[in-house]
Amino acid sequence: MEKLSYYVEKLLVRYDYVIVPDLGGFMVQNQSARILQDRIVPPLLTLGFNPLLKDSDGLLAIAIAQEEGISYQSALEWIRKEVELIHFQLQSAKIISLGKLGFLKRNELGKLVFVPAERVDFLPANFGMTDIQFFPKKSISSSQNKKVTITLPSASSMRNVAATALVCVLLLVSPRIADTRRSFYTASFPLEMKRSSQTEKIIEKPTSVNSSSQVINTISELLTSEQEENTATTLKCPYHVIVASFYTEKAAEKFCESLHSIGFEKAHVISPQKNYKVALQSFIEYNDAVEFLHHLHHSEPQFASAWVFIDK
Repeated sequence: MEKLSYYVEKLLVRYDYVIVPDLGGFMVQNQSARILQDRIVPPLLTLGFNPLLKDSDGLLAIAIAQEEGISYQSALEWIRKEVELIHFQLQSAKIISLGKLGFLKRNELGKLVFVPAERVDFLPANFGMTDIQFFPKKSISSSQNKKVTITLPSASSMRNVAATALVCVLLLVSPRIADTRRSFYTASFPLEMKRSSQTEKIIEKPTSVNSSSQVINTISELLTSEQEENTATTLKCPYHVIVASFYTEKAAEKFCESLHSIGFEKAHVISPQKNYKVALQSFIEYNDAVEFLHHLHHSEPQFASAWVFIDK
């Protein structure tokens, strides 16, 4: 019987059903997924049996003849003997194993009943389709329902915790401050005390401030007078109003001093080219020099011979 089961298994891999003459037909059936108490069974191909399909279609005999190298008739004869043995054993035994196909037995009415194997592993479509194990949720009885008391902290303690967390965050985020002692002591004094201390510092040495200002004023006056005396020489004033000329520098300087004494403070000596000229005043613009000369001729008759010298 094991050999007969082997040929049936081999044919069911390729065909949907296989008929065993005088016994019945084995069929491949689709089985949907099932949820059992402890696992989930995936969709599988399973086997069915129809005892009414007893007429031979020649498929099983041809396969045996080719596999065993015998004639078709010899294969039919071999199948007949195997089926007779199965019926004989069913009379004496309650269950007959058909290998990977399952089991055969007779019910109380004497009819053949096929019990397929729980997992038909020889079918390629079932490869890798394993059950999913799970643990069913246990129901909780009323006696197990217990009250759970959760104690929350008071509002005051929660405020303390929040304040502590805030201080920690500020310490982490704030930048490092140099010389914290000075800022601490300064911040601890009132604003009026700060102002008074600063006022005291300002009033401590009034004399030094006045003396400094006097020195600054003196220096500025000296610089101003010196600048006024050397205006013609420091500035580029090419237009000079000449009032006298001398062969020697000493004579030119002496005449220049006399002009200073009568109020012409801007009088100065021009560096010699052919002789030393004494300019009453020098100008940047030519028109200004000419205007000054006209005014000088009308207001100061002693300088009627004055003229404009262009130094380029």
